[in-house]
Formats: sequence, C-alpha cells, structure tokens
Amino acid sequence: MRTVVLLTLVFVAFASSFYLAIVRMRLTNAVGYPIVVLVTVGVAVLWVLKDSGLLRPSTESEKRWAAQVENHGYREQERERIAADMKKQMKAEIRKNPALAPFLSEVESGAILSMDDLVYRSNPSLLVTCSHLRPIESKLRQSGCKMWLWHAWNHTPIPGTIFASAQLQRFPEPLEYKEEQFYDERTPPYFSATLECPQCNSTIHCTHPNNAGPGTVRWKNL
Repeated sequence: MRTVVLLTLVFVAFASSFYLAIVRMRLTNAVGYPIVVLVTVGVAVLWVLKDSGLLRPSTESEKRWAAQVENHGYREQERERIAADMKKQMKAEIRKNPALAPFLSEVESGAILSMDDLVYRSNPSLLVTCSHLRPIESKLRQSGCKMWLWHAWNHTPIPGTIFASAQLQRFPEPLEYKEEQFYDERTPPYFSATLECPQCNSTIHCTHPNNAGPGTVRWKNL
C-alpha cells in the first residue's frame, strides 16, 4: 500500500511539474527538465521522511525519552571519566604505599572504585555504619569477611552503606532484615538481602541464601 501511494505521488508530481514547466511556462528543455526532476525527487523524499516519522513533531513522551537517553549517555561518559581519574589516583597512592600493593589488581579490574573504598578495604578496624549496625560490621571485619563501600552512580560512597559477602539473619529492633526475589521473563531471577537500620538510614547489603557460596561468611557460624 505504501509503495502504491509513493508511486502515485511521484506520478502526480512529475505530471504536474512537467505541465507547468514545459507546457504552461514553455521553459526550454535545459531548464524545464531539471526542474521537473527536482520537484519529483523532492516530493518522493519528503514523503519517505514523513512516512518514517522524521518530519513528524515529537510527542511529549518521545521528548522525555530522548532527554533520558541523552542524560544516560552523559552519565556514562561521566562515569568513565571519573573512573579513569579515580584509578590514576589510587595507583599513585599504591606506588607511594607498598602496603596497598595487594589491592592493585582490584583497582585495575575496577572492583575498587574510589580512594575511600581502597582505604576501607585496607583497614579492617575502620567502621562506617551506624551505631546499631557497627557491632555486626566489626565482627564481620574481624572474621575476614570481604566487605566494601556501596557507591552511587558516580562512584561516590553512600554514607553508612556497605556490602558484605556474608549471610546474615534477623536482629533485634530497630534493625530490619529483608530477603527479596525479583523475577523477569527476560532475565534470570535476581536475589537480594539487606540488614537495615531505618532510624539511621544505614544498611549492610549482604548475601541472599540462594547466592551463598564457598566465600560467604555465615553469621551463625561466627
């Protein structure tokens, strides 16, 4: 159907421009025929552009989506720039402090995202959660549990929020332990577990039982 409409428009454009330029205005062939060709091709191009939506005014929904895509692209560029700057700073610090050398591979791989995270991982006595979660954080750190800071999109540490490769459990109030499962027909199931202090907005993201493995510290065994 679209092809029929296009051919019809092309024929009408050709016939009309030919009549006006050659028959009515009696232009010479050197002038008239190029005009006929340009008009015919122009009409065809305009129809194709309109049919593809390129000439259609964007809806509000499309404008919002375009803005989101642009913002996402900007964030990704900023993320890459910040990550590169952070990596340079951390590698320079490691060169100055040989005690940090064991963490170089994690810096190179991107597992350690910030100087704050590097300091946190290298200092088992450092605690960043609230007073309600701190005893748990301290015991996990003393056990050798792998722990790191939880970061925002720009690699800025979120105050009072960490991740621990540990399977935790319920604790007395005000602490709240949550296990969640997310299912999507397009992706495998996703599991998460958190131990939170709503009063202080501090959180330990821990390991869901379904994701526990050989490296997972189990609180009940400590």
